[in-house]
Amino acid sequence: DCEATERLSELLGATPRHGDVPRPESAWNGAKEAPDAADGRDPVTLDALRAGLATRSIAILLDASGPADTSELERGIGGQRFDAVRVDLDAPPAARTAAIEAFLATEADVFLLGVKLPSEEYASFKAACLEREVLFVRLPGPLETEAVLHQISRQVGWRLRARAQR
Repeated sequence: DCEATERLSELLGATPRHGDVPRPESAWNGAKEAPDAADGRDPVTLDALRAGLATRSIAILLDASGPADTSELERGIGGQRFDAVRVDLDAPPAARTAAIEAFLATEADVFLLGVKLPSEEYASFKAACLEREVLFVRLPGPLETEAVLHQISRQVGWRLRARAQR
């Protein structure tokens, strides 16, 4: 018991206090390196990620009612080609399906999903991406360059690196 108590004291003493732990957003904002992925893979620098995307075509699906200008995002991410496709989330399902099909028809290497699709439509979209063996990234947060690069790094960064080595 004494040994276990000493070990526990050592562990607790090595644990950072609440104030010592950086907030997740502060660990990423302005940093030159993405934070470690949850699965333990090596972090990738923003410059390396941009270099990996430089030869890729990228498409982003956006809400039709959202901001129209994607030029800052396009410049920040790079890519050989950058297409923005709009979908009216309030439109009937057939119209949304047509917009998603147009999105997939861009034949991008990386699809960025900047909208929250209904579950059935998301499942169809995901199945189409898996069938075509293309990468897709769900964007849960703001459409700011560093936040999008962070999501690309976390969700498909290792796949991009693996494909670059082929």
